[in-house]
Amino acid sequence: MSFNASSPKRRDVLRLAAAGAALAWAAPRLALARVPSTRRFVFVIQRGAADGLETLIPYADPGYAQLRGAIAVDAAAAARLDGSFALHPAMAETAKLYAAKEALFVHAVASPYRDRSHFDGQNVLETGGGAPYQLKDGWLNRLARLAAGDARHDPQAMAFAPTVPMALRGAAQVSSYAPSSLPQASDDLMLRVVQLYQADAQLHGLWSAAMETRGIAMDGMGDARPRQDAAGLGKLAAGFLAREDSPRIAMIETGGWDTHSAQNARLAAQLKNLDALVAALREGLGPVWSDTVVLVATEFGRTAAINGTGGTDHGTGSAAMLAGGAVRGGRVVADWPGLGQADLHEARDLRPTLGLPTLIAATAAECFALDPRRTLQTLYPGQTAAGKLPGLLKT
Repeated sequence: MSFNASSPKRRDVLRLAAAGAALAWAAPRLALARVPSTRRFVFVIQRGAADGLETLIPYADPGYAQLRGAIAVDAAAAARLDGSFALHPAMAETAKLYAAKEALFVHAVASPYRDRSHFDGQNVLETGGGAPYQLKDGWLNRLARLAAGDARHDPQAMAFAPTVPMALRGAAQVSSYAPSSLPQASDDLMLRVVQLYQADAQLHGLWSAAMETRGIAMDGMGDARPRQDAAGLGKLAAGFLAREDSPRIAMIETGGWDTHSAQNARLAAQLKNLDALVAALREGLGPVWSDTVVLVATEFGRTAAINGTGGTDHGTGSAAMLAGGAVRGGRVVADWPGLGQADLHEARDLRPTLGLPTLIAATAAECFALDPRRTLQTLYPGQTAAGKLPGLLKT
């Protein structure tokens, strides 16, 4: 049964939902963030250890071609960003952002973690701890509380994921949303759920909040369902974040970056998806893009040398990206360590010269006009800045 605007049952659903609005006061409302800023901060995590050496290719370093052999990307096919680095050809839209000075890259960057386990590495990346499972909440949740300031502001944030990721777990109120692959519910089922929950203050409030979220996701799509590809996810996120009452802090999960074999084709597909996601964010945010910062990072990098199956193994240093209209782009920030054998970390990995905590805390502080030292200590308790950064965002 279609759910058209003139359906009597649909009017009943909407009437019953509205009638219980007074019962929903205690329920979390998805899109009522009150961080006192017009800036949007979006963290995109690359789960699986993305290969920074093929995302941001150090073509001027002779060690790159020597170590990568058959999987080395031809710099002639890539977008040369400067005299040292080129962007993978699958990231054509991101290269345009770089040319428009709305994207910058940071190379030879890593978290404090060095033991190369995905689970432990992602925990360190998301919690901000100096070691796995040292902290119980996430740095992005702590940022939400810090950016909210005093109690007059709601520190709400949002994850575009089936569940709230570790980076967003904590005391601050957080919502999550992901498009479902299940068939659309019928009018009869929707009406029965509304009736079932109508007399229950807590369940009715939660249901109302869920329906509000669903309505935002479907806004402007007519009868179409949100697509579940990378571009669809970017469009979905932009639909929420472009609203005046939107969350100012959000997180998007991407997976599949673990390329132990057949890396060239697999990584190209991953980077094309990331490129599409960022491009969809830019298009969907419209004028809000000028106030947006997108930070892309992974738990650790990959080995400098090719392995025996046309891929790379778990490594250390990688590359990160900032994109958005608020970014002072058109630059590659790198204290390049080199790829000579003596330059590698443990004789196998790109040696990090900048800490991810330094990059993330500096970006967050500039985004929300926060004190840099307090931001670093809140997001990464007990850690000190590792490396120096120029101004990253526009004032």
